[in-house]
Amino acid sequence: MEETVRRDASAPATAPAGGGSVARALPLGERLVQEGLITREQLAAALLTLGDEHPGHPLLGQTLVEQKVLTHPQLAQFLERHGRPRLGEVLLATRAITPEQLAFALEQQERSELRLGDLFVKLNFVTEKEMKQALCAQLSIPFVDLDNLVIDRTLAEVVDAEYARARGIIPVATIGNALTIAMDDPTDQGAIEGLATTTGRTVQVVTSTRAAFRRALERMYGQDLAASVAAAERIEFLAAAEAGDVLVSPPSGEGIQRADEMVRQLIALALRWRASDIHLETVENRVRTRFRIDGVLQELNLGALEEGIDRHQREIMSRLRILGGMNIADRRRPQDGSFRVRLPEEGEFIKVNFRASIIPGYFGESAVLRVLDPRNMPRWVQQLGFSKPLLDRLLELLGRMSGLFLITGPTGCGKSTTLYTLLRTIARPEIRILTAEDPIEYVFEHFSQFEVDEKVGTTYASYLRAFLHHDPEVIMLGEILDQVAAEMAFRAAQTGHLLLTTLHTSDAVSSIARLVDLQVPRNLVASSLLGVLSQRLVRVICSQCREEALPPAALLEEFFGDGPPPVAWYRGRGCPRCNFTGYKGRIAVGELWAPSSTDLELITSGATMEEVRASARTSTLAMPEDVYGALVAGRTTLDELKRVLPPHAIADFRRLPERDAPVNPDLVARRPL
Repeated sequence: MEETVRRDASAPATAPAGGGSVARALPLGERLVQEGLITREQLAAALLTLGDEHPGHPLLGQTLVEQKVLTHPQLAQFLERHGRPRLGEVLLATRAITPEQLAFALEQQERSELRLGDLFVKLNFVTEKEMKQALCAQLSIPFVDLDNLVIDRTLAEVVDAEYARARGIIPVATIGNALTIAMDDPTDQGAIEGLATTTGRTVQVVTSTRAAFRRALERMYGQDLAASVAAAERIEFLAAAEAGDVLVSPPSGEGIQRADEMVRQLIALALRWRASDIHLETVENRVRTRFRIDGVLQELNLGALEEGIDRHQREIMSRLRILGGMNIADRRRPQDGSFRVRLPEEGEFIKVNFRASIIPGYFGESAVLRVLDPRNMPRWVQQLGFSKPLLDRLLELLGRMSGLFLITGPTGCGKSTTLYTLLRTIARPEIRILTAEDPIEYVFEHFSQFEVDEKVGTTYASYLRAFLHHDPEVIMLGEILDQVAAEMAFRAAQTGHLLLTTLHTSDAVSSIARLVDLQVPRNLVASSLLGVLSQRLVRVICSQCREEALPPAALLEEFFGDGPPPVAWYRGRGCPRCNFTGYKGRIAVGELWAPSSTDLELITSGATMEEVRASARTSTLAMPEDVYGALVAGRTTLDELKRVLPPHAIADFRRLPERDAPVNPDLVARRPL
């Protein structure tokens, strides 16, 4: 945002407190008096206003503007001639930060390469609003509350929607030949000069918080919300999947009807942005609405919908209870439910399942809707994003059609998606596939699916016993949870079935320790284990705002030591397409362990995990080998890998062979954006 601020060794790091701060303000004031911009009486009044509550000269100019002694353009021109205050000095002057915090931030900036204002916010030293207000003082531009500003939608003709969203610009007023614009990044001189050239007007800049800017952008151009309203009108609610596709009757009563409309709009937004969850979190005096997109919670432009959700929070929770088949009268206990929606698409109806959970909290009820959209499910395993070497080995293992194959990783790493995709890849008319799931997330016509329900006695183990009498070739268990199911799964794999399931472990080899904890005999594990895939999901750089950018030196050193590969590095700048995150979409990365005979002998003999892990290095395609091609091809970033990958995988980057050699084309071309 603002220009990177570096400490000048010749300048003091802090402003003196008390009367010393007024003394520092005098040179600026004297220059203003000498140039005839203010009188000595006006200077004295401004200094009296500053006093000791707001020490430091960075605020003198702002104070004179607030007292209508100077205009913003006059102050800006003056500071252009004599030099602007530093952002750190402004924050010190307002006592938003301490000298110690400034010194720490400057030290961290050398390592992170973040802009100083962004770093202050990231370190929680200041809020975004405080940082933006200080930036306004530094740049001599007004800070405005865009939420309370009347948006003139006729100005949309001055700046078209595509350019406004791409450059973060909202036209807010025109007076004569002057055009006032609100900018998310008021330091973007290229955008300001370009707009002045194309419009032939004098451009004046104001700014606000990013959240307020997004809401104002939506009020001005209204594309997201307008699209969601139009899509919401086509949504039909169906009863829970187990009740059949029965339309839910429209609600009665003005409040609940309004809640129904808002739930439809939220669902339409979630489907448009391919969100996996909708979060409605009741906090003090409002409802915080967020969507989990590409694995990260994000706020979207809700416009007037946000106010409506705050006002009708109770009715929305009641509507969700009705849709999910919950007890509408019980607001004291957590409840879960499900429902489906049906919407037209290209002449046919698409059905999307939703899992709803509502829990009471201190400020009120909060809800989470899990979105299970079958359109987001990959059709073939090649679409998951694994590298060609890993993919070839994976398909070779599954082609054996006998043994147990495990997929491991933490919650939210895409294990279920990979399971479904593997089943769809190997499905063909001559084989039978049976699944036991808790719950059934996606329904597919090519295999028989059954839902675990411990309340009626249907467990993974009971289904597995029954499956063996139904002559399947392939069995899928949603998860191994206990010793009975684990041992039965391995025995089923031993009898000539291909069994796929998941386990919660941090890496592939750790699955052995987990199975031993579940008391599965080691010889049974060794005789049936086909392979283990440990995976994560990493975000892909947005193709719309992708730009070259060198990663921080500390990250390069952490991943590659003193020898980073000689490649071009990229990041996403942030744009409306990616909701200003810099990322759009995700790919799977993994490590694949196909146990060798030596590995299996060590497991059978009761060797330690350290011995098994050391032996498994030669039979494992490591996670860095899988993701390296995508990284150097600019598909993802080191920051994202740092966020997602386990520590052992980051350490393995230094062991990559031939880091300086040209990248294998198979590794680069495999990942479409």
